[in-house]
Amino acid sequence: MVANIVIHSPTTSLTRGTKSFTPTDVTLYRHCDYPGEQIFDEVRFEVSSNPIDSCYSEAYVIHRQLHVPTDKIIAWNRCRDQEDPFTGVAPVLDANSTTTPVTAPGVRQLPDLEAEPQGPGSVGPAAVLVQHQHQPGLPCFRSLRPAVITVSPHMDDWHPFCAVTTTSLSDGTVTGAGAMNIKYETAQMTKPQLQAHSVDVFAGFQAQFFNPYIPYQFGRAGITAPTNAGLYFYSFALHPTPYQPSGHFNASRERELYLGYTSSFISSESGRTATFFVQAKAVNFILVSEGSCSLRYST
Repeated sequence: MVANIVIHSPTTSLTRGTKSFTPTDVTLYRHCDYPGEQIFDEVRFEVSSNPIDSCYSEAYVIHRQLHVPTDKIIAWNRCRDQEDPFTGVAPVLDANSTTTPVTAPGVRQLPDLEAEPQGPGSVGPAAVLVQHQHQPGLPCFRSLRPAVITVSPHMDDWHPFCAVTTTSLSDGTVTGAGAMNIKYETAQMTKPQLQAHSVDVFAGFQAQFFNPYIPYQFGRAGITAPTNAGLYFYSFALHPTPYQPSGHFNASRERELYLGYTSSFISSESGRTATFFVQAKAVNFILVSEGSCSLRYST
């Protein structure tokens, strides 16, 4: 039996004079969302030249929209080469000495309010706050100034439930430009390695394999995808959260387990050292084999 995986890649260029393709058939990868979902037009599985199953690129979009939970969307984005937006912090711009600094008022100033006249039979003043409108027949507050004053470009946020008065603020002339500070994370490891009893358990895998893929594919509902690019997840069971071990792993002695890494950043030089944190979890279970059973417990 021969199993084949047939991959049809989309057309990425159009030769002038070609009649079999139109410009709409060409897939563009620049400035598009989820480029990893558009790499292949069709993926087909065959056994002895007999088609078993196939899917098109639209299946990835449907799977992401309907089946990827929010706690694992970060892993899906990284596997599909979809970058998340950065968050930038701009410094407060300076103004010249003749105008007001470019700062927004920290506290809203509410105007003096007076109640509308009461109708016959009314007892005591009453106030009803109505969102965006005054309904006839209901006593409402009347502000001494308009509800919204446009102060460009420092207009306050519109408050939907009461009248808000903003103070005028003079525009300041910017004397210098400030750079926006953007924080981005870079993984310090390129290839983690795990060896037990002189046997490679994980060797030669890229670090990204243990950061987005393993938690997303085998984490089930009990494990979320890490947002930090420097966290790696090793799993010795098919699905680590339920009580269904797919075998046992004995690492009771320290010398039997080695965890190595390849890094171009971490070294013994000053300022390039790193602190390594390891958290391990295990469950107790009974191993049944050839009519006998033994308790495998975590240490």
